[in-house]
Amino acid sequence: MTKPSKGLMLMLEITDLTVGYSTTPIIERLTVALADGRLTGVIGANGAGKSTLLKTIVGLIPVRSGRILYHDRPIRENQRQIGYVAQHAAIDTTFPITVRETVLLGAYPRLGWGRQPSRQDRLDAEDALAAVELTDLGERPLTALSGGQRQRVYIARAILQDAPLVLLDEPFAGIDVHSEAVIMAILRQWRAAGKTVLVVHHDLNKVRQYFDDLLILAPGRGVIDHGQVNQVFTPANIAQAFSPDMESLFNAPETEVAQ
Repeated sequence: MTKPSKGLMLMLEITDLTVGYSTTPIIERLTVALADGRLTGVIGANGAGKSTLLKTIVGLIPVRSGRILYHDRPIRENQRQIGYVAQHAAIDTTFPITVRETVLLGAYPRLGWGRQPSRQDRLDAEDALAAVELTDLGERPLTALSGGQRQRVYIARAILQDAPLVLLDEPFAGIDVHSEAVIMAILRQWRAAGKTVLVVHHDLNKVRQYFDDLLILAPGRGVIDHGQVNQVFTPANIAQAFSPDMESLFNAPETEVAQ
């Protein structure tokens, strides 16, 4: 099993995980461990199982074999401890709901059956909107927002949920530079608060800048490598995960984003 740095407490342990929609597995015998308080990127070519991994952790796809433990307990017993921000394409952006109502959905995982958000939940929702710089748009329909603004709304919902484990599936895809900087600042705040954050990411130029650890997957091969970014984000690993001509990436300058 790949392990995080010595001294870090394990939050999530995945052992011999096999998942697939049909007879051909998308993920086969994947083993990896994630530690508390780390920002981990997940990269790999299309079909490597990046989104499938997140959906399996959150319980949207059944496990064929293997196990997923959260603090040494089965993940199915701890689903309320997981925040999940899906891909844009997986979210119905036409549903008639306001920005504020969307953020308040983050309160429901910790509420009992039939209970409504409290006054404190509503105050916390306003704080979450302020954190993503959308205070003035609370009553606006979600459908009226830009892609970057909508993604910030989903981050605000995750802020309100306040889960210790947060999974994000390509949160920076197709959004504006300002929204990306705002979201990245929130991810760093979560890490500083001790949360474990797992992010499917597509922009390899920003891997070193954004993440503490990296999980590299390849179609049909599973885990190429996992560990600290400065140790595993190498030309050899990227060539295995994508193609040999990706080596030129390592000589490209990275885009500066506010820390």
